[in-house]
Amino acid sequence: MTPMLHTPVDGVSFLTIADDRFTTARITVNLYVPLSEATAGTYAMLPYLLRRGCRRYAETTDFHRALDRLYGASIDGYVSSAGETQILTLSMSCVDDRFALNGEAIAADCASLLLEALFDPPLENGVFRRADVEEERRCTLESIAARINEKRRYAMGRCKEVLCKGEPYAVSKYGEKEQVEAVTPEELTAAWREVLATAPMRVIYQGGGNGQAVMDAFIARLADRKAALLPAVVSAPVKATVARENEQMDVNQCQLVLGLRTDVFGAHPLCDAMRLAVALYGGTPHSLLFMNVREKHSLCYYCAARYDRQKGVVLVDSGVEEASLQKAEEEILHQLSILQNGEFDDKDLEHARLSVLDSLMAAEDSASQTASWYGAQGPSEMRSPSEVADGVRAVTREQVIEAAKTLALDTVFTLTPEEKEATV
Repeated sequence: MTPMLHTPVDGVSFLTIADDRFTTARITVNLYVPLSEATAGTYAMLPYLLRRGCRRYAETTDFHRALDRLYGASIDGYVSSAGETQILTLSMSCVDDRFALNGEAIAADCASLLLEALFDPPLENGVFRRADVEEERRCTLESIAARINEKRRYAMGRCKEVLCKGEPYAVSKYGEKEQVEAVTPEELTAAWREVLATAPMRVIYQGGGNGQAVMDAFIARLADRKAALLPAVVSAPVKATVARENEQMDVNQCQLVLGLRTDVFGAHPLCDAMRLAVALYGGTPHSLLFMNVREKHSLCYYCAARYDRQKGVVLVDSGVEEASLQKAEEEILHQLSILQNGEFDDKDLEHARLSVLDSLMAAEDSASQTASWYGAQGPSEMRSPSEVADGVRAVTREQVIEAAKTLALDTVFTLTPEEKEATV
């Protein structure tokens, strides 16, 4: 499975991954736009609107009949974010041409239908149909409201907001309720046209063969576009005084989230070392945080660290009893100092390395995971899981320590139980 990257059109990277392990082929279109509070809610609705159909098959039933005729092909759309970029994705999965009963070019036909959904959706008086907009608005608002239901994820999101206040990184991929409620069909249509004309794009083909017919279909449709450049990632300094914010909610277990910054991100030469350092710190069942904060000192129910390579942010989150909040924070920072001072065993480092390598191998276990891996990298980067694994294998103990020393505490967010009124 050797990925091949082509740039046949300005602002478009076409990635072909010849992979005959599966009976299906997959075509994925990723459009990259800057994360912005002003536009996130509008952009978030677009892939869900576009997956509904095309002008030729304007009714949902007709569109799905067309998919059924392509051996039961399926289409999906979703929104995600990577660093300070919002990613709008439209993808189609179909039977691989090798298994077509009469030798049909199923992938090429699916590419044509996917392009119709992307460039020629069903409009009404030149704008998205109001009924479609209202349905997707409701779904997006439900996704925004649901963020509070999973307290662990909610607390990490709130920590990011405090940590990166005023930076694009703090913006949710779904945007905010007020903007989604206010957006009109006309504004959505204008945003769609702007994205198609200027957003950097990565098209990924996975399946048997070289995908040339799929690439040709996209080149014919994209030949005249002129893509804009994505803005550079905001690199803010660590706050002079650690920011602390507490929110009270009806919870039984406190959420403690520490936000750390580092200048190791993007194409920094220590990124692979930082990936390994964070795994050793809090990314595996053998990590310093798990073995000490949780197991040895029994200060939490869980404790884990996550590294965002595209932003230079590490979040450490933990489920803690309220009485243990201060001790848990102190021990988390103590383990960070152990990592930075190199006071860890080589066997623990190797356990972390094996865990990272296992996760990298799993990135290619399915077509959707592989598409997500390459889609999240952005339109210009192309580094395979195998290449990253080679980099991790080469990381030295000294490089792990060097990377860890760049980590600095910036923000502490806590989610604690509501104070209850005393009863007489």
